[in-house]
Amino acid sequence: MALARETDASLEGSHLMLVDGLVPRPSNNPVWCTYGPAPNCGYLIGRDGRIVAVQQRVDVAAMASTIDSLLAR
Repeated sequence: MALARETDASLEGSHLMLVDGLVPRPSNNPVWCTYGPAPNCGYLIGRDGRIVAVQQRVDVAAMASTIDSLLAR
């Protein structure tokens, strides 16, 4: 949760962040179970519901840069 808070604090504007549960079971981790198991992975999902970017380990600065690039288009 600390990484989610750090990412949220570093991003400006309106956004939605979802965090899976901490126990590796389908009922607790729907994203992890759907897209694949990886510790601290991050997915950037566009408004149309498609995955725009995937990080195997979330890098806050890189994710912010990806978001900025997408918004500049």
